[in-house]
Amino acid sequence: MAKKLTIPEHPMVVHSNLRTFEIKHKVMEGADGKLEFDESIMYLNPNQQTISLYKQTLLHELLHIVYELVGMDPEEEEDMPKYTNEFLVTVSTNTIMLLASMNQELFEFIFSKD
Repeated sequence: MAKKLTIPEHPMVVHSNLRTFEIKHKVMEGADGKLEFDESIMYLNPNQQTISLYKQTLLHELLHIVYELVGMDPEEEEDMPKYTNEFLVTVSTNTIMLLASMNQELFEFIFSKD
């Protein structure tokens, strides 16, 4: 049996310019994380193999918030225009910097050494 991962304490909310998302732990089959944008909840599977994978999942779900905030709804991917690399990098940089400034402790956790 695999050893249960002990996740270090970190903020359990993500503040954005439009809303605050609650972070909840939820064991999920076949998924390490899930963002419920309309409910403002981010689910993270606490049963990941390493803290690094947990942090990667947290950052992955943060990027879902980033792209939802700029109108890139995954439910409507087939209707999305094709974006250039430069546009995606600019949007990512600007919104990650915004989220980092609003969630300093959370980003310190993500980029801390395990």
